[in-house]
Amino acid sequence: MFGSSTLAKIAKQCNTLAKALYYWEKEFENSPSPETIELLVQTNYDLNQPEAAEGILAFARKNTMIEENEENLEKS
Repeated sequence: MFGSSTLAKIAKQCNTLAKALYYWEKEFENSPSPETIELLVQTNYDLNQPEAAEGILAFARKNTMIEENEENLEKS
């Protein structure tokens, strides 16, 4: 069986972004990492959900998963 990360990558390649988001969220639940946060943020922006992306960033900062200076995750 494939892991959440692999399924998310496949879904993104197939341009099924909502499904990719679902799998990135599962990956985040299992093993949160800055890379997963970045992928969640990017996918939410791709789905035109900037509020969700900003919420993920706020959660990550609050829980010290990323540093305040990691502004490269934010889209201008």
